[in-house]
Amino acid sequence: MPFAKLIGLGLLAVCGALCGVWLAGFERAKCRQAEAFVDLIRNVRLQIDCFSTPLGTILASLDDKLYAALGAPRAKDLSTLLSQTVLLVDRELAKHLWDFAAALGSGYREEELRYCDHYLALLAPMAQKARNELEKRIKLAFILPLSLSAALILLLW
Repeated sequence: MPFAKLIGLGLLAVCGALCGVWLAGFERAKCRQAEAFVDLIRNVRLQIDCFSTPLGTILASLDDKLYAALGAPRAKDLSTLLSQTVLLVDRELAKHLWDFAAALGSGYREEELRYCDHYLALLAPMAQKARNELEKRIKLAFILPLSLSAALILLLW
């Protein structure tokens, strides 16, 4: 077998492994972002409940670690934050986040707390489901690209 063919087959194996590592990292980031949005809503609810703080002040006072987990730059309102963020979460969760951003800031304190409670009840189980499925999805992210590269190696052998 020529040396160039062996190098090509080795590159296919390496590409499959690297793709698996990248996909596993993507799955971890997706789960981390979902949990960070739930933490964001909890923090907003706490600030509104305890101090009646305006949303702009709440977002300005959030921890840098939370912004890093969200993958978002600092913003003055939630709609801007969502529009400047690459949403990795599922479509349903993203839709609920956009609905929450549209509803928040349009009512009195009790209404704001009801919005927060409603969307926490919707989003927290979704984030927990993502956390529960994370191990399976990571395994799948490793296995599929490696299997595909192994199949291509066998075909080209």
